[in-house]
Amino acid sequence: MAAAVAAATITLSSCADGGSDKATAPKIPRAEAQRDLVQQLRAGISFEYVPFATPSDAKRDADAVLVGRVQSVQPALMNNEVGVEGTAIVELVPTKVWKSGQPSSEPIRVLVYRARNAPIEPYQQALPEGTQIVVFGYLREGIDFAGDTPDGAAYELAPQSLHLPVGDKLVNVWGAETGGWPGIDSVEDFEEALGQSRKP
Repeated sequence: MAAAVAAATITLSSCADGGSDKATAPKIPRAEAQRDLVQQLRAGISFEYVPFATPSDAKRDADAVLVGRVQSVQPALMNNEVGVEGTAIVELVPTKVWKSGQPSSEPIRVLVYRARNAPIEPYQQALPEGTQIVVFGYLREGIDFAGDTPDGAAYELAPQSLHLPVGDKLVNVWGAETGGWPGIDSVEDFEEALGQSRKP
C-alpha cells in the first residue's frame, strides 16, 4: 500500500532572494545554497505518514526509483480542484534506474513543492544543471499546467522520496525527522541498498 499521507501543508516563504540585479548580487556558495533549499523545503511542508524502514520498502511502493542529473529547474502553476498550486519542475536525465515502468534516457519531469509566490532562484542556485539527485517518484498523469508549461505527466514525491546533495552527501529532505535511512547518503549507498542498477 502507498504510504499514508494524512496532511500536507505548504507554507513556503514568498520572500525574494535579496536582489534583482543579477550582475551585482553575491554568488551563494553551492553547499550553502543546497543547505538553504533543504531547510526551506523542510519548513514549507509537513507530513503525517508511516515511514518506510528501508529504501527497498520505498522502492516497492514507488512507480520509479532513479538517479538523475538536473537538466533544468523551472517554476510552474497547476490547476486543480481547489485552485492554482505552485510547483518547481525539475527536469532530470536518468543515469541509473532501479525501478521504472518505461525505462528511458529521455528527460523526465519531477514536481518539487513550491508556494505559488515563492521565487525559483533558490531552487536553481542549489540545483544547477548537472546536479545529481535521487528520487522515488509517483507518476501523476493528466496534469493541467497553467500558462505555457505543456500539460501531461510528471512524477510527484512522497515524504522519503527526495534526496538532494548538500556538499558531498545526499540528504533525505523530508525523512530526517524519522532518523532517515542510516548509512544511506550517496548514490553508491543506494546502489548497494537497492541492488544492481540498469541503464536507462
